[in-house]
Amino acid sequence: MDSDTADTGIVLSYLGADLKPVYAGQTGNPTTHGDVYFSMWFNDAYSYNVSAPGSIAFLYDSAAGSYTFDGPGFFPLDNQLLGNDGLSHNYNFTMEMHAAFTYKAGQTFSCAGGDDVWVYIDNRLVIDLGGDAERAVSVDLDRLGLTEGGRYGLDLFFAKRRTSESGFTATTNIPLEPRESYQLRGYKYNGATGEPINGWPIYLEYLKGSEWISFKSTLTGTDGLYVFSDLPAGDYRIKEYAEAPWSQVYPGGDGMHYVTLPEESPGRYDFRNVKITAYSIRGTKYDAERKPLAGFTIILEKQSGTDTWTEVARTITDANGGYCFGGLSDGVYRVSEEKRTGWTQLYPAGDGKHIVTLPEGASGKDDCAPDYDFMNTRNSCGFHEETAWAYGNHENNDYTNSSNWGWSNGPIKPGIYDYPLYAGAGQNDPNKGMLVGHVHVEYAGAHVTVTYKPFVGIEIIETHLWIGDKPLPYKIDKKGAVKYQSAPGKMNAPVGKAFDVSAFADVYVAAHAVVRIPND
Repeated sequence: MDSDTADTGIVLSYLGADLKPVYAGQTGNPTTHGDVYFSMWFNDAYSYNVSAPGSIAFLYDSAAGSYTFDGPGFFPLDNQLLGNDGLSHNYNFTMEMHAAFTYKAGQTFSCAGGDDVWVYIDNRLVIDLGGDAERAVSVDLDRLGLTEGGRYGLDLFFAKRRTSESGFTATTNIPLEPRESYQLRGYKYNGATGEPINGWPIYLEYLKGSEWISFKSTLTGTDGLYVFSDLPAGDYRIKEYAEAPWSQVYPGGDGMHYVTLPEESPGRYDFRNVKITAYSIRGTKYDAERKPLAGFTIILEKQSGTDTWTEVARTITDANGGYCFGGLSDGVYRVSEEKRTGWTQLYPAGDGKHIVTLPEGASGKDDCAPDYDFMNTRNSCGFHEETAWAYGNHENNDYTNSSNWGWSNGPIKPGIYDYPLYAGAGQNDPNKGMLVGHVHVEYAGAHVTVTYKPFVGIEIIETHLWIGDKPLPYKIDKKGAVKYQSAPGKMNAPVGKAFDVSAFADVYVAAHAVVRIPND
């Protein structure tokens, strides 16, 4: 970029929880090229951007009572990191500075330069010099609503994108100090034996207004220890998800730790789980030729009286025709399948249901070993198969060079959605296709669960599901460019199971299927 263009509004008005600028989007920002590239400006990215620690010196002028950094010819990384690309200087670089100060009336901070400079005070954007036009801006801290004697952060970001002169000047009467950061830690262990539990995911969220925002996640080590480092002051909560055969016994209440940083004295935020005895029932759904049947509903009931049964779960057979109900306690269970138009049940005989007494009849203890199968044969009537996609607000061929039709949805917010499932809608035209069902999406907490709900008489043969931080599966090439892929085989999120999206800034869903439709 060598255009002499002011481009304010590249970043949002608040600093991200990771102490990085938050990209506002490409619309209205002609000098940027999308969130994928911007996300690499102040983060390490293979072959695109790498970082190294450094410092800049603010010189004190006792007569003026101010500190100044005057950086003409500011090329601190010449012949370092990724090198100069054959030029006289390493022109393409960014810099970030994090400091803290105690507010006193009369303080100011000013910047001047011809490269991108953003300054945040108390996590709010106060100077926006986006773009490469020469400008100068000063901010009067008395206008920011700060509290006299209060402790605040000052964060400065600089981006050099021109292969020409480089420099900026910053002047302030604020005595800057290193910005404090904090740490949260604890242990995960077996509450019955005291042994550490290794490789267990722990999640950290921060409070923004009245909403808890997913921030970081980590895994416990061999000694059960987890650590979250480099945290700014704020309100946090730490949580885990206990999965069968484990049950959480500490902390109590909602099972989460709530912490305000800084703490008067550092705490230790442990999690204790115990392993419960649980059983499972599993089987496979076949056709008459012993080929697995995917997408069929299997129902589990538990006996609650002499002739009374209560449904406790249902699931969909997977791509291999398999199903599994885990985490079951002692008792008598009944397993059946949901009848489907066009199919006749061959096995089990009689009323077509399995009666299972646990633990004697369990498929496995703490696991699933095959046992209780179902077999159906197709009735002799005509069918044809079609490709189907959940209708969405993005067309796949907007992102790929493929002419194949299809859609994706997003970014979505927590909630419940039902997207129409269209078959044979060539050129992304629902009027050319047939509505064959819906795709049900539940986004709660840090998890997304997707199920397919075909209409009666429609059979789902295959499913391919994408849940990610972009509209479609993708990879980033060596130049940092995003390459999207719409092939269903690249979409491998689980159907009918909770999928962890805590690491995603945005969440997208693309749902593909192959359906069998009765002929007219």
